[in-house]
Amino acid sequence: FKEFMAYLYKHLNIGVLLINQQGRFVAYVGGKKFLYGTGGDEPEPEQSEPQLNRKAIIIDLMNRKAMITPASTIKPIISYNTMLVNNKTLQSTFTDKPIEYKYLERVGHKVWIPRNWYPYDAKGHGHNRYFGRKYNLLEAQVISINTIFARLYSKSSIRSAVLAGFDKIGMEYNHEDAKYWPFGIGASAVPVQKWLGIYNAFLDGNYRNPTFVKRITINKKVIYDASLDTKQKPIALFEAKREREDEMQAMLAVCNRGSGATMKTNFKNHYNLVSGKTGTAPNGRASLFVSNFNPYQNRIKYKDKNMSMIVIVTTDTGGYKSVGTSTQGPTQIAGSIYNYIFQQDLQEMIDKKIEQTKKNNSGFRKNYLNWARVNNYMEKLLNGKCGNKPIYPYLNGIDGFGEALNQILNPDNKIYTGRDDLFKQLTNYYCNQNKRVH
Repeated sequence: FKEFMAYLYKHLNIGVLLINQQGRFVAYVGGKKFLYGTGGDEPEPEQSEPQLNRKAIIIDLMNRKAMITPASTIKPIISYNTMLVNNKTLQSTFTDKPIEYKYLERVGHKVWIPRNWYPYDAKGHGHNRYFGRKYNLLEAQVISINTIFARLYSKSSIRSAVLAGFDKIGMEYNHEDAKYWPFGIGASAVPVQKWLGIYNAFLDGNYRNPTFVKRITINKKVIYDASLDTKQKPIALFEAKREREDEMQAMLAVCNRGSGATMKTNFKNHYNLVSGKTGTAPNGRASLFVSNFNPYQNRIKYKDKNMSMIVIVTTDTGGYKSVGTSTQGPTQIAGSIYNYIFQQDLQEMIDKKIEQTKKNNSGFRKNYLNWARVNNYMEKLLNGKCGNKPIYPYLNGIDGFGEALNQILNPDNKIYTGRDDLFKQLTNYYCNQNKRVH
């Protein structure tokens, strides 16, 4: 894992911020800078010498002034406010229809804007993406349709609700840009740390300013406590529970079967544990992934384990390098980090339950073979199969594996003594459940 992170730092302008649900920083990567020529769209290589008409772009995300173009990661905020003020649901439908027909110098002719990442085709052909097709609000986010969100933001009621939320938490943004539809597809820069804080607020509805400091003591005397700092008090941002939970489901769908699902190559256990949205800055200069991670399926019970992360990739080739193209880079990086955390916490849970069983069951404690069998059974749950299907998708979250481990350690059935027949029944029970598994 350390080698992986070192590779990122060496080969990419990579920014990672990771906070827990209380807004405390858990980890970060960043601090590099590159020179950006004001005459063009693409960043210059890092080693270029400073010249006139160029400015340094700092990817030190611990700098509160660091900014990022949020791109499509603004869409969940617009979706939430659409449901809130327009009495819509994730099943409400909207039309894929551009707003303006305008001459663009970079393409040399008139085009419909905003443009989507996909080309249109005739109805009933190709991917069946055509002008005027209707999508519900859920699919509009999974597919990431610019036209729909630009139109939604153009509605004064939705725009006012979005900006009122930004103002409530003290978000800095360009007020002139905010008057027009490009703002609604994330074309105007915002502070990175506050953007991460907004996603963190989806976990329980409350925005918290990301911070390093929890408490400062001198000679055992507390001179600062963040819980007493009025600037660190939680701010109710996503107060409507139904709309917030629906939006969390939409972001889960993005990560289960949309652009966020590319993390599965690095984190196979991601299903239903990661919710978020990807985005690509104009001209591919950067790509990002903002997400929430609950390693336990019961994120309410284990809220101290929940966290939020933003991953930003910017390279001198415009956001594309060997970690993948477009949003694949940030999602695969996030997948590697989340997998590392998941595996560490999973092993900690297994060790804890085994130690507890040793204390409570002298027969188990005195038989080393029992310990080995438990680890062997857990290995089968993680990497084994039911027929030709893997078992792990049916055991969602660390607590899902914990429930299975409880059965293995149960003194009544004593699977840990080598009862392969009962273990097979246990795995069949999970694999035969009527769950939708990706």
